[in-house]
Amino acid sequence: MDLEVRHLRMLCAIAEAGSMTKAAAVLGLSQPTLTRQVQRLERFMGGPLFVRERDGVRPTALGDFILVRANSVLPVLDGLGPARTQAEDEELREIRIGVRPGPLLPSLVRGLSTLHPAAELRTEEGPSSHAVAEVLDSGRLDVALLNECDGYELRRMPALVYHVVVVEPVFVRLASGHPLAAQCEVSLGDLAGEDWATPSPCGNNDDESIYAACGRAGFVPRIRHRVDLPQADELVRSQQAVLLCPPLSDPPGGTVNRPLRDTPLRTTRLLVHHREGAIARQSDKLQRFLAEDYAEQVEYHPVYAYWLDRHGSLS
Repeated sequence: MDLEVRHLRMLCAIAEAGSMTKAAAVLGLSQPTLTRQVQRLERFMGGPLFVRERDGVRPTALGDFILVRANSVLPVLDGLGPARTQAEDEELREIRIGVRPGPLLPSLVRGLSTLHPAAELRTEEGPSSHAVAEVLDSGRLDVALLNECDGYELRRMPALVYHVVVVEPVFVRLASGHPLAAQCEVSLGDLAGEDWATPSPCGNNDDESIYAACGRAGFVPRIRHRVDLPQADELVRSQQAVLLCPPLSDPPGGTVNRPLRDTPLRTTRLLVHHREGAIARQSDKLQRFLAEDYAEQVEYHPVYAYWLDRHGSLS
């Protein structure tokens, strides 16, 4: 990670509040999220920044060292910020976002709101990643979150820039009482005798990647139910179907998510924008913001976190 201005502001807020709970409220974060960010900074800086006491926290010597410099730097940056923000906001009074289903939209909206506080954000979901990319290329969108599957990558349009935020495995959702739910990982071939519900895990309208992976496993999937996600989950809960799902999706009561053994299916989450303009100038910050927020979400999904500990990141 890199030390950014937002990290300095966070440390100053904690020091001023004298409490992680109060600072979290000021920053609009949950206390666990703020604590994890501080711990990440402490690992980056090589030592503790605050000492926890009965009535709050106080800076360590290392924390004081950083805070003195932060309090010198931040006023200078704040003086430059209005001119820069005004120029960029004049260019971007509205930010049009195109999306396909996935876990990154809330993070993107927060990031764009921070970088362009005066801009009005609008989001539209397209029927496929290909369709959203075409609308973006036409100039009717400013930025997009797209998905692609192994072997079925999106056509790269010359006027657009494609950033890989994360490559994630596809999991399977099963009823809690399903015999395969007792396994830590499920072989794709073990699903050959099941009825399947879909939408596709990649967020596109086609099922080619699913059929290809199942073909390599020696069977043709019985996709019987093409329904929206709530209905698919009900079919899974009642043991009438299985469902492929992203690893950060929360299984409803009565269901569980399980990794597929040997990762036969993957989804790549992409941040895509035009080559020129305010979004392009901020793209590195946006990409880091999305990646860090994704990593924080993993901590709330123990099955995925355990899988990552065993297999490592696919990105």
